[in-house]
Amino acid sequence: MKKFSFTILLFLGLFLLSGIQADEKVVTIDVLPDQVKLKPGETYRFIARGYNRYYEEVRFMPEWSATGGTVTNDGVYTAGRSEGVYSVTAVDPNTNAQGSSVAVIRSEQKDPVGPSSTKIVRLVVLPETIALSPGEIRRFQVKAYNAFNEEVLLGFRPTWKVTGGSMTSDGIYKAGGAPGVYAIQVSDPGESIKAVASITIKGWIGGLAYLKIWPTEIRVNPFEEKRFFATGYDSSGNVVPVSPSWEARGGSIDKEGVYKAHSMPGTYFVKASTTEGVSCTARVIIEPFRIEKIEIFPQNPVLDPFQIIKFQIKAYDRNNAEVTSYPTWTATGGTMHSDGTYQAGRVPGNYSIWASIGRLSNSTPITIRPDINKVVRMEIMPQDISLVPGQKVLFSATLYNKSSQVVTTNAKIQWIPRGGIMDANGLYEAGSVPGKYLVEANFEDEIIAKAWVTIKPVVVHAPVSWIHLTPKFMEVSCGEKVRFRAKSLDANGKEVPGEIAWAATGGTISPDGVFTAGDAQGSFTVQAVTSDIKAVATIVVVSKVEKPQLELLLTPEKISLQPGQRCNFYAEVKNSAGQVVPSKIEWKAEGGEINAEGQYQSLSDPGLYIITATDTLSGMTKQAQVTIAGKEPSAKNPVYIIRWKTGHGNDVWGEIEISGRILASNAERLQLVLETTTGNEEVLSELRIRKPGQRFEFTGRYVRNSTKAIKILLYDAQDSKIYEFKRDA
Repeated sequence: MKKFSFTILLFLGLFLLSGIQADEKVVTIDVLPDQVKLKPGETYRFIARGYNRYYEEVRFMPEWSATGGTVTNDGVYTAGRSEGVYSVTAVDPNTNAQGSSVAVIRSEQKDPVGPSSTKIVRLVVLPETIALSPGEIRRFQVKAYNAFNEEVLLGFRPTWKVTGGSMTSDGIYKAGGAPGVYAIQVSDPGESIKAVASITIKGWIGGLAYLKIWPTEIRVNPFEEKRFFATGYDSSGNVVPVSPSWEARGGSIDKEGVYKAHSMPGTYFVKASTTEGVSCTARVIIEPFRIEKIEIFPQNPVLDPFQIIKFQIKAYDRNNAEVTSYPTWTATGGTMHSDGTYQAGRVPGNYSIWASIGRLSNSTPITIRPDINKVVRMEIMPQDISLVPGQKVLFSATLYNKSSQVVTTNAKIQWIPRGGIMDANGLYEAGSVPGKYLVEANFEDEIIAKAWVTIKPVVVHAPVSWIHLTPKFMEVSCGEKVRFRAKSLDANGKEVPGEIAWAATGGTISPDGVFTAGDAQGSFTVQAVTSDIKAVATIVVVSKVEKPQLELLLTPEKISLQPGQRCNFYAEVKNSAGQVVPSKIEWKAEGGEINAEGQYQSLSDPGLYIITATDTLSGMTKQAQVTIAGKEPSAKNPVYIIRWKTGHGNDVWGEIEISGRILASNAERLQLVLETTTGNEEVLSELRIRKPGQRFEFTGRYVRNSTKAIKILLYDAQDSKIYEFKRDA
């Protein structure tokens, strides 16, 4: 009987639209069975089933209550000792929907309890189904029943509602003029007990002429749901069955007409359309400021550069109850995703995170602390190498922080090869054209290091006649290391290429000739072999003798020079007693040129360069810093250009080497642009500017016969151009 009541409630959806909940919410509960008779002290288990607005069963956990006895959490009812008619009720705590059943407690020898038999639990309207002609009049009757399905006196004046035609308070119905199916509802004054009858008004129904949407206007809160209904009519006003398609603004709507508002307050519309091209609209007003407060978590975090963290919010309405929300996230100092995931940038400082819902927003400060592993320098190895066409070599890049400590990072090094090809891991393969070529390593568009590759022509050498091995004799202590060197020579004493294989007794020897003495003392040999030619050296291992500590001294260790200026560097090795000991110094300059005597010729480009002195006897290395001073940049220019070299190259390709510094405080990005002979522009490279004073360097090439000019363009955060410099190609 209760399922029949729920069918009636669904049929009256046009009247009870405001009670519609989300599909997953319980709106009706059936307690089964509808009625049960028990003896005092007898137990019985009731079952509760929940249904949504479409009368689809939904799982839920009911809360039970009962009169006349007790009921457990799983619906087991125990009758009390008092006879009578009582109720067992199940409630959904989330929606407050409820349903109940009747429990009649009687002793077998007694008559039915009388007082509760007059309580009305069900109404019936008669006739339940009828077909009438337009304008025809018919009286409907109402019958009332108690919990024992016995007809009882109707103790109230019923309330009538109709969907078509008219109805008096006495139950006299007059059919309208529009053919179709309509409903009559009768209920008690409180509308807690209801019944429905169906009326069919006979007549011919024409084709679809227009639509009506009900309701025509609604006011909802963000994320609230309401259902719309569409009714079709012919040209005479008769109802025509339709299956409209729905569309909406300011929210989403499903095929059943259930509209869900989005978060942005405003006035929007819902539209129903048919395949005949007939449509109708209704207005939706999403009320603002339903959410009164936003809280962001975590608060005031301190992050490392590039650290990832997930922010969340809690939103509250005017009653301080937490509500579901979908905020819009914005942030400074890093990258913010739509789900609240934030990745800190690399620049330390104080920044903010904002969460907004409509016009309501809140923020929390964040701090990005300095990165002790910030890369300030990079070195490539090998620095200068000679190859033959097709030969391969693996380059490696080492990163250093400001304390000259090695930095490990997952960031990829971008390799820029010339004269050959190179993969992402730094493996270089020499091309077929002999010459000296530059290999560059780029780290995050800020740190650049260079190395040189000399590709030599393929030469057919004379066969190896003998090997020159040095030293021929050496005395070392146990565990001491010494490097042996071998050269392959032809019959005329000219060095020729040859792969040297090493072998040794009394210790171990590496592929590059470094011998490590073992623990055994005595006379041993070191052999160098290539092309069946062998050379032998003698090495005597003695007990370990403490040697004085040595130190490599380099003068000067720091110096500032003008572009093109010369200076002399001096290096010597001293022992712990301060005495100068024999040494053999090899010099190397990073930027500029230095000869075997330590005479250095500086470059014309300003910058910081490194001079390295190596004692080949002891293996010690020492470095000095050379600062090449430049002309002070003009304060009025946003960009200070240190180097602009674009005219070199060959007949087809022109080479580009441009470097400088960004002085503008509001700079966002810098572009290298080619202006073609046809008047078009081509962006060759773009660099993001992270801070004032940032250094930049562009290298590349262009086609001479199609390039008119080369220029750099500087833009601010609003994408406005704040600087341009151009030169003809």
